Amino acid sequence: MLEGIIEVLDEFYSANLAQDVTRGMRESASRGYFSGGKPPYGYNINKVRDGHKMRSTLVPNPITAPVVMRMFGECQSGKGTREIARGLDSDGITTPNGKRWVGTAVLRILYNEAYIGTLVWGKRSGEDPVRVENAWPPLIDKDTFYKVNSFLKSRGPKIVHPRRTVSEYLFSGLMKCGTCGGAMSGHSAKSGQFFYYRCSNASKRGAEACPGRWIPKSWIESFVIDKIRNYILSDENILELVQLTTEDMEESLGTERQTLRMIEKQVADVDMRLEHLYDALETRSFSAEELAPRIRKLQSKRAELMVKKNQAETYLQSDIVTVPDLQIVQDYADDLKALLGSSPIVEQRTFLKTFIEGIEMRENDFTVDYTLPMPPNNLKSEVFGVLPFDMNGRPCRSRTCDTLIKSQISPSFSLH
Repeated sequence: MLEGIIEVLDEFYSANLAQDVTRGMRESASRGYFSGGKPPYGYNINKVRDGHKMRSTLVPNPITAPVVMRMFGECQSGKGTREIARGLDSDGITTPNGKRWVGTAVLRILYNEAYIGTLVWGKRSGEDPVRVENAWPPLIDKDTFYKVNSFLKSRGPKIVHPRRTVSEYLFSGLMKCGTCGGAMSGHSAKSGQFFYYRCSNASKRGAEACPGRWIPKSWIESFVIDKIRNYILSDENILELVQLTTEDMEESLGTERQTLRMIEKQVADVDMRLEHLYDALETRSFSAEELAPRIRKLQSKRAELMVKKNQAETYLQSDIVTVPDLQIVQDYADDLKALLGSSPIVEQRTFLKTFIEGIEMRENDFTVDYTLPMPPNNLKSEVFGVLPFDMNGRPCRSRTCDTLIKSQISPSFSLH
């Protein structure tokens, strides 16, 4: 009872302490003081006396503050965030963590009201956030800040909640760059008329980070889908896959039968030992106090064995997979063809992930790794060569050029 009371008091004290800390931080923020955490890039923390306490405020960092001003100036002149990031990297300017700049990091700075001297605290507290203007010296005037934000919003895509966003790229999450190991992400050009895959590192940090090439979405997706169709969606190949599954199931059932026989022997051994102990009790060779612990231990072991025995018997009673006739195979193949041809992108991606473990794209070829051996040659991995083609900067912006690209990269392939 005493321990329970102490735990309740501890929880009560902890909850009150959290409320007191939050209340104190809100009060400090409402008076224009910086309430903890890392200072924004371009500022340093400066301690000032407030009565009998020392509180924090922000002062410009003489080294990084000009970098922030440079970002706003370049964006106001029309540069995008990726271009700004590449310029910082080329000049040897790193992030606070010593890493290369990316567009999203620049974007967070350009949207941060701290650089016009405005303190915003408590956005995630569940209450109205505290806003205090002129809390510390601004690095950017308000007119420039709002012009830059208006420019960024005009260039930005329409914001859609992640739950409603479905990638239209079939190999999203499956394809990676063989040069740097980064994910291959989807990109569009010509107002959404053309679609490509490109290394995310090359996209974020430029060709200096990775010389990843642009891969036409329609070509790579059609090529790999056709391979899967040829390997899987024929009557003979589906029949062979079902036969392989049947063989695996029968092998598994054989192993389970051996396990069941072993469990039955163990149960018989435990029953025999219990019988001997019961005989000893009846003949009073040993007292009940002496035998009770041993009997309880054997009974517990027998109960565990019976659970395993029931599980094995249930598994063995399940129907064994049988090879269907040709008509069933054909119906199954037709359903899968329809799935890859007209189903929603999520269903198509789920189906492909069943058979494709990953795709690695390199400069002159790409490798497809399968989740199981592909008939008829039981391949686990294939390398497909791609004829080289040049594409400098953004992809071509005409239908003629797009047709030319597709004709230049007609694949040749070798098997491994």
